[in-house]
Amino acid sequence: MLPPFVRANLVDALQSTPKVLETLTASVPLESPAWDSRPDPQRFTLREVIAHLADWEEVFQNRIARIRDEYLPKLPDLDPNEFAQQHNYAASDPHRQRALFTERRQTTVEMVKALPKRAWERKGRYLEESPRVGGPITIEAWIAQMVAHDAYHLQQIVEWLNHARHHSKA
Repeated sequence: MLPPFVRANLVDALQSTPKVLETLTASVPLESPAWDSRPDPQRFTLREVIAHLADWEEVFQNRIARIRDEYLPKLPDLDPNEFAQQHNYAASDPHRQRALFTERRQTTVEMVKALPKRAWERKGRYLEESPRVGGPITIEAWIAQMVAHDAYHLQQIVEWLNHARHHSKA
């Protein structure tokens, strides 16, 4: 169990991600080739990252709500690449997806703030034994994972934008 000040910091971090995302991407015009550059062929483009964040916010909300409301719910282990194909991330409007992420994140923050203290320790598990997770996972761990997920993708966005700036000067 994390101390209350750490939980508060996690909530603050969740709440700040949309502002950071806006700061990083608001000045990138929709026609910019930076949206579709893929410096690493194994990772999402900038356009796809924004759509992924918007979609995955609903996934995280669902997991938290199910764990809050059900006894040890069995959660699906979803594949982000399948989501990207099914929801056509490559053709998405990144500015619209960023606004959608911001709206969904606000809902998540309100949900998390409303959790009773004891709910943070409630657990869920994957439908199939997941080698990544290795057993039940608490709401608290999901919230920490969301912050880590945000940090991973924000760092990726910085890298992609730096790559685009470097290559536009060449």
